[in-house]
Amino acid sequence: MNMTYTNSQIAKMYNDIQAIKKYKFKANTAFTIIKNAKVLKNAIELFDEARRNLLETYAEKDEAGNAKIENGNYVISNKEEFAKEFISLQNAEQDIVFSKIKLSDISEIEIEAELMETMSEFIEE
Repeated sequence: MNMTYTNSQIAKMYNDIQAIKKYKFKANTAFTIIKNAKVLKNAIELFDEARRNLLETYAEKDEAGNAKIENGNYVISNKEEFAKEFISLQNAEQDIVFSKIKLSDISEIEIEAELMETMSEFIEE
């Protein structure tokens, strides 16, 4: 089933699923979690590409026309406009299709409630 999430939500879920992967699950459950992690990774890569394009667009340019980078950070020419665009990008939505896990398959696992919130997106009872 398709679900729609903002890029900010996807980033949080991706970070959470990295922590979830550290728990010990049965093989089928672990496989499903890894599949879901890859779905989130693909969504993050799309977001990251758009973020890099935004940085390049708003970055000051050097004499050669390349984006100026100081101390590992882009030098942004119009910070206010960039911030508006970046917030818009964070709030942009993507459709995600998760593979489902049965709640009974993870009933033995002791997991933090915060991580369980993310897992609830792909758990069926």
